[in-house]
Amino acid sequence: MSVNKQAIPRETMAAMIDTYGKQRRTEDQLRWTKEQLRVKDEQLKINEKQLREKDKLVMEKDKQVRAKDEQLKVNDEQLQERDEQLRVIEEKLRVKEEHLKTNEKQLHEKDKQVEEKDELLRMTQKQLRVENEQKQRLQKQLITLEDDKKRESAQFQEQLNVKVQELTDLRKELRDCEQDNVVLEKDLSTATEKLTEYESQLKARDWVLCRDEVQLSDERLGVGSFGRVVKGRYCGCVVAIKQLHLPTLNPRQRRLFQREMDIASRCRHPCLLQFIGATEDESPLFVTEIMETSLQNLLQKRKQKNHHLTETDIIFISLDVARALNYLHQRKPEPIVHRDVSSANVLLWKQNNQWRGKLGDYGTAKFLQETMTVAPGAMIYAAPEIGCPFKQTVKIDVYSFGILFCEMCTGELPEPEKREEQARLVPNKKFGDLILWCIEEDPEMRPSMEEIIEKLEQLNNNS
Repeated sequence: MSVNKQAIPRETMAAMIDTYGKQRRTEDQLRWTKEQLRVKDEQLKINEKQLREKDKLVMEKDKQVRAKDEQLKVNDEQLQERDEQLRVIEEKLRVKEEHLKTNEKQLHEKDKQVEEKDELLRMTQKQLRVENEQKQRLQKQLITLEDDKKRESAQFQEQLNVKVQELTDLRKELRDCEQDNVVLEKDLSTATEKLTEYESQLKARDWVLCRDEVQLSDERLGVGSFGRVVKGRYCGCVVAIKQLHLPTLNPRQRRLFQREMDIASRCRHPCLLQFIGATEDESPLFVTEIMETSLQNLLQKRKQKNHHLTETDIIFISLDVARALNYLHQRKPEPIVHRDVSSANVLLWKQNNQWRGKLGDYGTAKFLQETMTVAPGAMIYAAPEIGCPFKQTVKIDVYSFGILFCEMCTGELPEPEKREEQARLVPNKKFGDLILWCIEEDPEMRPSMEEIIEKLEQLNNNS
């Protein structure tokens, strides 16, 4: 159908041309897009092909990994089985080693027993040989003795006849001697009576006090196994008076008491407690000077307050006790052994605010111990040889002094089973060394009181 160009308006024509142009551009764009899609499709196919190839490689790798995992599992199981086997083997080895050790120990013990038995067998064999030799010698000696016996029997009979005659003569002489002895005994008795009378006249017992002159009080200063000590007065002075538990003295105790009082009355030293005298009635009283306190009381008070003696106090008190003991040990004709050195028997007084000591009971220690107890003194201070009277020397006082010195240093009561342990607890090593020297087991190894004084003076000068 033909179109009439003049019949179409100009605007419509322009719109149509424009639409056609757009349509052409759209078609061109569509063709370009299709071309791009085709290119992309080809690239996608290539990528998909490469991806399939990669997936195939991954699958192969996964398959290889799974195979390796399976192999590893198998290997792990085998390793676990081997570990279990090793543990079993190790346990068996351990058990075998224990058995081996036990067997070695048993074998060692059996070897030792065999050696002991061999040694015993050798000794037995040796003893048998010696006994056989002795037996042979004894048999020979027996034969010889039998011959000698026969020979001597004849000689003895001859000698017996001679001895009988001599015995008869001796009996006659003995009767004559007995008659002479009776006369001599009478003469000796007369001489003894005269000697006793002379000695009693020669020895005036100036220590004897009249009982009426001694006034007792109820104030007790101390008490012990022997008796008690109270404050009293004598000739207008305050004194200490010791009363014994013994109600009366037998003749032997009285002789011993008089002897010890004679000794005490002749002892004079600044470091000894002054002995004033004693009564001589049934139950005697011992009168001494009175002191401020005892070392035992001072140590107990210091312990309650958790205070110890100063080193100066220890040295001064120890020097006083050592000088007192040295004086007693140097007495002539024989030394005086105190036998009861203890903190209770060290009395104290003050000189210029310094504690000083005096040793007491030096005159009564032996008398009290011989009349009242077997072992002398307080046992916690006693030397090891105290149970053997024939071994008692001045060194038992040295031992007791060492224990007393240790008590002053530590503030503790002596413990016999811990002698050396307590000595090693002393803070001052030089003090501790002196204590260990004094408490040597062997009395001969202990120092003399002179050596102790010299050592203490050196310590005092160095302090």
